[in-house]
Amino acid sequence: MGVRIARGYVRTRMGEVHYRRAGAGPAVVLLHDSPRSSLLHLPLLRALGDRFTVFALDTPGYGASTPLDLGRAPVIADFAEALELTLSALGIGRAAFYACHTGSKILLDFAVRWPARVGVAVLDGLSIPAGDPAGGFPNEGFPNEGFIERYMRPFELDAEGAWLGREWTRVKDTLRWFPWFTADQAGRMPIDLPPLEDIQAYCLDYFMAGPHYADAYRAAMRHNPLDNVARAVAPVVYTARADDVLFSHLDRLPPHRRIDRLPADRTVWLAAIGRHLAAAAGTEPYREPAGAEGPGPSRFHAGLPHGQIRLHRFGRARDRRPLLWLHDPPGGAAADGPLLSALGRGRLVLAPDLPGCGQSDPLPDPGLAAYVDALAGLLDVLAIGMVDIAAEGMATPIALALMAAHPGRVGAAILDGAVLADDAGRDDMARRYCPPLVLSGGGAHWHEAWHLLRDREAQFPWYGSGAASIRHRTPDLAAGRLRALLLDVMAQPARYGDAVHAAVSRDVRPLLPGLGHPVLLCADSGDPRQGWSHRAAADLSHAIVRQRPATPEERARLYLDFLERASDADS
Repeated sequence: MGVRIARGYVRTRMGEVHYRRAGAGPAVVLLHDSPRSSLLHLPLLRALGDRFTVFALDTPGYGASTPLDLGRAPVIADFAEALELTLSALGIGRAAFYACHTGSKILLDFAVRWPARVGVAVLDGLSIPAGDPAGGFPNEGFPNEGFIERYMRPFELDAEGAWLGREWTRVKDTLRWFPWFTADQAGRMPIDLPPLEDIQAYCLDYFMAGPHYADAYRAAMRHNPLDNVARAVAPVVYTARADDVLFSHLDRLPPHRRIDRLPADRTVWLAAIGRHLAAAAGTEPYREPAGAEGPGPSRFHAGLPHGQIRLHRFGRARDRRPLLWLHDPPGGAAADGPLLSALGRGRLVLAPDLPGCGQSDPLPDPGLAAYVDALAGLLDVLAIGMVDIAAEGMATPIALALMAAHPGRVGAAILDGAVLADDAGRDDMARRYCPPLVLSGGGAHWHEAWHLLRDREAQFPWYGSGAASIRHRTPDLAAGRLRALLLDVMAQPARYGDAVHAAVSRDVRPLLPGLGHPVLLCADSGDPRQGWSHRAAADLSHAIVRQRPATPEERARLYLDFLERASDADS
């Protein structure tokens, strides 16, 4: 349990791959099933990290890895090729491998094509058709296209949030019946329903894959692995637990294969997996590859004393200061992609998920000063002396505190919707803005978070019911954007409000007269969230106020024009 788990990204010609990593020693690589992610393998990362350098990869299209863009439906061989490219990018030449279900078919195909790179391939649950491959039911033969399309019905978003109830129900049914859409006595699986925390983790992975959840899933259902079973020359162990729906498929393997039938006991299972991997992992420790040539991934993690901060990178380094973007919490920076992409045409833009938001680790003591220290430490880690800064909504008090504490680190600042509430307003927001999200068997916590984020577009504060709270503007209720925000909330539901609580923990208005930075404040007389801008400008020595544009492109043009003028004035 003391093993530290870090996250990272690598870029390949088939996309960006996200991974979790733990430990030191020979390389071990873990592949997950569908529609899960490397989140599934946290127990193995912790258990194996004391002996190995363990990499748990997100399959393309799952977790935080980008989907394959092939212009056609991917097949298992495509995912095996993506695996080879990922291992090369990570500098892994030969390793021991563990995979389950969909990952087993990917790993077996990889082992057949690149056998010299496989110390051992442990396949935990390999779906093997019985009888005529033209048969119609998976437990009898190879699933036909009608079954596959019914099993893989489309994942369809809507701006109202009805998809949440539909997909939460499907997740629970997937854990009760096979196939999930039968919901009858014959299809009921004789296994315990997982704890609610495990259902939540499954649901988070499924929602992250979203419209791409079926990419590898469908490829696996269409793929008969028996040809690869016959061709494999690398060491392969076929295993499954007694409570796995694929346990009986071990009996369908040809003779003289290495088979390990395991009981349902997860402690026994964990020990067995460790033994199989240890026997073939070798003694050569994993070594970091030399610096990669070419552009790095558009997302990366920076390590700080408290943990990691994930950043989104847009644009490239030019002869201007980088722009540090602070997103409006709760949520993360992923939802701001259109604006950040437009800003990236003029600046290098670095957009971190604030600690406790999205994929950034929370702070142990999440006060306002701790957030300021974390951002200053981030600039140190990135070897950036000075940035321009842009902050939106509830992040603006954090930006102002950073400017006051480290005036030499910030050139110009943009405050879009400066939140400068009085004591009563801050106390009210501290109590109500980020209510606790309590896991519910019916999935109500997903709906509560969705409506918080959706209502935030319509009124300020989001829980305001009076006419004075109406944001007289066209709300951005795009389902994809709300889903991105929701996923960044649900990545850390117990800590999603940390940044907001820090922002309203202190009155930052007394800091304004002492700030000498050029500041752009966005204002809108019809939007109560923009109502503090003119009052803030009166207390700042070098501030201008402009009407907040409606579209990301127009906002980017306003921001970049202001930053150019501020840079010219500096020079």
